[in-house]
Amino acid sequence: MAVIHIQLQQQGPPESPAIHEHGIQDALNFIPNRLSPDDALNKTDTLDDLSQTLILTKFDSYLGLDGLPYEFWKHFHNRTKQMLKERAPYTDPLFLLETAFRDIERHGYCASANLNESLLCPIHKKVPLDLSPNYRPITLLNTGYKLYTK
Repeated sequence: MAVIHIQLQQQGPPESPAIHEHGIQDALNFIPNRLSPDDALNKTDTLDDLSQTLILTKFDSYLGLDGLPYEFWKHFHNRTKQMLKERAPYTDPLFLLETAFRDIERHGYCASANLNESLLCPIHKKVPLDLSPNYRPITLLNTGYKLYTK
């Protein structure tokens, strides 16, 4: 199966490089720019950004290697809000994520943290089951990493 996907990735675009580049630029013209590239690099996520991202995230997605679904983060965050109302001691999971993300932005990625480790899984597309081209690969990422990249 891996050989098929390696061969597909090694194939060049079907058209000339100039036509391919023109097509890319046409597609990019339809994407609205909200921040300049410099501003985007300087923007840091806030707790409100993470909370909004969590609200907009679809649930029932596949789990990454950490095994934590989005429902975990949402339940933990909602429980934190309830404990805050009750004036009970609490730990905000989004604060923990924000702290980790800011550390990455300031000091660089720490490979031992395994934040962006993923699991490559073949998903069956069509029959027969014994032919590798009938599968497509998907990458299962940790939900914390997906929240960071959204």
